[in-house]
Amino acid sequence: MSCNQEVSLLENPSFFRNLCFLLTVSEVGITSYTLYLLVFHSPSQMKEMKWYLINMACWTRAMDLMYSLFVIPYFFIPTLVVLPVGVFSLIGVPTQIQLLMLVIIITVTTSGLGSAVVMIFENRFNAIAPPHFRFKIHWRKSFHSVMFLISFSLLISSFMKLEDQNTAKNAYSEYFLCPIPQFFTTAFSFKPVSVPLLITTVLLFSLLILVQVITFACLSFYFLFSLEKSKMSQATRNLQRKFFLTAWLQILTHLAVIVMPMGYTFFSFLLRYRNQSMFKIVFPKEELYFSSRQSVHNINHISWDHYFYFNNFHQPSIQKSCQIVDVSKETSKPKKQHKPECFNGFF
Repeated sequence: MSCNQEVSLLENPSFFRNLCFLLTVSEVGITSYTLYLLVFHSPSQMKEMKWYLINMACWTRAMDLMYSLFVIPYFFIPTLVVLPVGVFSLIGVPTQIQLLMLVIIITVTTSGLGSAVVMIFENRFNAIAPPHFRFKIHWRKSFHSVMFLISFSLLISSFMKLEDQNTAKNAYSEYFLCPIPQFFTTAFSFKPVSVPLLITTVLLFSLLILVQVITFACLSFYFLFSLEKSKMSQATRNLQRKFFLTAWLQILTHLAVIVMPMGYTFFSFLLRYRNQSMFKIVFPKEELYFSSRQSVHNINHISWDHYFYFNNFHQPSIQKSCQIVDVSKETSKPKKQHKPECFNGFF
């Protein structure tokens, strides 16, 4: 097949690869500074949360590097034909191996990022709610394990029953009257065993995450603004409100930036709508978002923790207010200090 087609700058795989390389270079400073803060400047009271943040940062960096450096998938919208144009392609790694690695990374990190969103509001709820109202979270480990296995199995199943590559690509001729030469050479076509089942699983997983976020957020809001249920002092309540609003701003930023690229991608696949240039605009934006979101979250979290501890808990007035948070109602007994419990309530 031979034809002459003018490829726009945004549809050029080389331009797309160089743009992703540029984004990767720009994120090195931010991610390095984030890991430096987590390892060397996390307060001792964050020792458990620190390892969680480091784990999430490492998985997020793995996804960033797969997307914007090693693999860089160039999708031929609205089909599942992918052309890897990253470093692995330059050194000759087979396309099938690259895409298999990409699917594994996407599956693991998507499950982890979904859990992280829930954990933010779960942490706020456990810090605000009275002890007897706090939820036990052992069941959530089983839930995330099952959802991970289901999503992982469905994605991997796409490689278990592959079509003949030439036949599959020729079937897409109605969408690509004159594709770039790589479409018939190094590009790879894969088709899920059941597209409706795959979409249903993704929507169900998203719905369950959303239900958990709404549940923890509403309960946190109730205990934070209910004077009858809360025993916090006014100073503690004001600080908790700031933390709660900060968590919401982080999640809303997450939704605002991720909705456009992911929504457009699903829209293209489901309705078979093709606008390759538009996809190449929103996809690098998603790359930049993934590379910066976790870094900004970690930097903000550590900055808040340092500010709160060193500027508030070293002040006698705050220590005094913390000592009376959970004091027994019996006035005849001397008041016990509860500074460690008050401090842990914020994390």
